[in-house]
Amino acid sequence: MAPEAINGATSGSAKGVTNGVKHGFSGKKKDLPQEALSIVQEKLPDMKAIGAVLELDIGLPQGPIWIDMRNNPCQVLEEFGGEPNSSVKVKPLYIKRFYEGAMDPRYGFFDETSLPKGEIKAPVKFADMLTPNPPTNPTPVSAIDSTRLPKPTEDLDQVRRDMKEWGYGLIANAMAPREVHIMKEALRQQAAGEMENGVANRDGGPNAPN
Repeated sequence: MAPEAINGATSGSAKGVTNGVKHGFSGKKKDLPQEALSIVQEKLPDMKAIGAVLELDIGLPQGPIWIDMRNNPCQVLEEFGGEPNSSVKVKPLYIKRFYEGAMDPRYGFFDETSLPKGEIKAPVKFADMLTPNPPTNPTPVSAIDSTRLPKPTEDLDQVRRDMKEWGYGLIANAMAPREVHIMKEALRQQAAGEMENGVANRDGGPNAPN
């Protein structure tokens, strides 16, 4: 079955919804699914990097819709003939609250009643994009001039500049070798004591506990 896109001008199920228009919420429970749909449509331009199809149930009369985020422009579909990457059911009121910044989307999308099926990353990224300040993708490492990355230094002003530009800084000789030895020994003793008393939480890879 060929996909049918919902657009505000022609689809009866989404009539009167226009991307980019700010919302005057009615506050009526019966209107919430349509208002949630209008929010999703407004946020579509932010979703092109997700690269997935999400089946979304927000309580619309016609049932679930599909958010196709594989191409630009992204689309809201009434029908989808393939298999979505993920499917999730979420209260339309939650969509409104995500949009207003009144609720953490990770909470609303991952409560006991609405656990996503399929890939997790698609609904996670989708939910983030509904917020007032959606996250931006980090710059790929390949696009960064590695010679400019922070280097160990005793110049604390340079460390502060690195923190501001890169998010981290490296302090050279922050601890003397004897101080490092004391800290490592204290950690070893603490770990040994926890294991002896049966309260250690051991994890890690196959070679050694962490």
